[in-house]
Amino acid sequence: MKIFKFICLFASISLFSLNFLNCEKCDHNFEIIEQLDATCTKSGYQKQKCTLCDKEKTIPLLSSGHNYNEYVIIEEGNCIKDGIKTRECLTCHFVDTVKFQNIVHDYKFEKVEPTCTCDGYVINTCKLCGETSEEKEGTALGHSFNDWVVKINPTSINDGLEIRNCSTCGYEETKILPSTSYIDLNVIRENIDVNKVITCESLDELQLIFDTAILNNVTRIEVDVNITDFDFDIILTKLVDDCSIESAYKIQASYLKTLVINLEYKDVATTPASNIDAYTQYNSANYTSYTSIRNEEFNDFAIYQSIYSYNVSTSDQLFYVLERGALPIPEENSSAEKIFELAKNVLRNIIDDNMTDFEKIKAIHDYIILNVTYDNELLNLTYQNPSSVSKYNGFYLEGVFIDKRAVCEGISKAFSVLCNIEGIPCVQVVGYQTNNPNGLGHAWNKVYLNGKWYIVDTTSDGIIVNNSFEVLSYQYFLISEERMNEKYTGSTRNNITCDNSYETYKNIYYSNNDFYIESFDELVETLKYYENLNPQNYTIELKIGFNYGSSIIDEIQNAYNVLRLPASFSHIINNDILMVIK
Repeated sequence: MKIFKFICLFASISLFSLNFLNCEKCDHNFEIIEQLDATCTKSGYQKQKCTLCDKEKTIPLLSSGHNYNEYVIIEEGNCIKDGIKTRECLTCHFVDTVKFQNIVHDYKFEKVEPTCTCDGYVINTCKLCGETSEEKEGTALGHSFNDWVVKINPTSINDGLEIRNCSTCGYEETKILPSTSYIDLNVIRENIDVNKVITCESLDELQLIFDTAILNNVTRIEVDVNITDFDFDIILTKLVDDCSIESAYKIQASYLKTLVINLEYKDVATTPASNIDAYTQYNSANYTSYTSIRNEEFNDFAIYQSIYSYNVSTSDQLFYVLERGALPIPEENSSAEKIFELAKNVLRNIIDDNMTDFEKIKAIHDYIILNVTYDNELLNLTYQNPSSVSKYNGFYLEGVFIDKRAVCEGISKAFSVLCNIEGIPCVQVVGYQTNNPNGLGHAWNKVYLNGKWYIVDTTSDGIIVNNSFEVLSYQYFLISEERMNEKYTGSTRNNITCDNSYETYKNIYYSNNDFYIESFDELVETLKYYENLNPQNYTIELKIGFNYGSSIIDEIQNAYNVLRLPASFSHIINNDILMVIK
């Protein structure tokens, strides 16, 4: 190990000695022996050698880069293509070509003047690329309205309409002129979102909210009540009692910070009537058959001229909306849509636009009686268990227009619907038997004709005879309240006064004669007309207006003797109204 270290040390001393001996001092004198000049884009070099000691070195020569002059535009650019410009190197004459964006639009200008509702502006449109921009120029002018003009005068039946037009743009603004209406129209005048918490400042507002909820079968409403001395129990009872919509529902309510009302409705009718005890319909000599000029596409019904419309989905909603003279807008594929079309189709076939309102009301009355039989089975079920029968169609429009079988509830609704589609105001009345207030209720109608209100009880005018057939009568057609009260007393629509009875029998004609009999000779003539109809299962009803002595039956017998015909008939008589049945 020691020997090895010695040898290494000796070698290092020897190398150092050699280098020292070969070094000598020189003042270099370099000369260029080779040179490559640099250009604008490439570096060069220069080699030098000392003339004294032959030492060499290389010096790099860096490129200088192009020495350009200013750009010269060869082609201008615009909004759809680039421009081109060039520049030349003063040293090597290299030409540099560059594309550049020089977005220059060639605009055309269109000025739009301000209108009543819109600001004015200038539209800039490039002819080359179509790019547009707008710049506001002038503010909206606002409408310049003329004075209000009454377009439809309000009446005791219908709301009126007032309009005014902008003299600048023609825009029409409308305003309702409320009527002293026979029925509350607020429920269709207002657009209330009962699905939100509603702020209420008065009892009238609260009643309107409640009625709207009932009309639309809303199951829950919440109201922020700002009414002084709000008494929850009293007001809740008042809401139910004063509701303008007749509907069957259960109600639960609470009042803490807000009034919350939960409502549960009876199911929509789904059960059709059976045919048990269905009655045979007898023809009537009093019936007038009209040949309607309306085709199956006819839709120009008076209800389409209403200033109101309302969305409906059930047949009861259809009834309530039409009762208020508003155009129903049925939900697609709903029961309301189906019943509305069926009702209009009935009117297409039985009504002529040349008919008077009396003739239209009579045609509707006669159609229901001659085409819809009374549902006696449903009546019996109602006696047995009133709470279980609401599922039957007979209480609704479905009973009349689909099953052709109903009770007074459905019949009176149908009469109202058909009249109101024709633009004849009509409402349903609910009441009770005058001599039995605690018995089963009854429903009929009040209808407006020639400036007066009259009562029509279509159910009672479909007289059931011998529990086997049904005949057409006019004993409860366009009568007074006093006459109706002999049998039924109304508990609703008491604000509508029916003071008069219409001369019905003087306005129903065969040939040139009416059915108001003023002499024995006229009785003979009328019975002759009846017999010529070959009256098998046929009736005729007459109003006797002459002094017939002790027995009208004897007078009829004498009339048949004059005609030399056998007097084989049965009859019904009531208050000088005689019905002959064969």
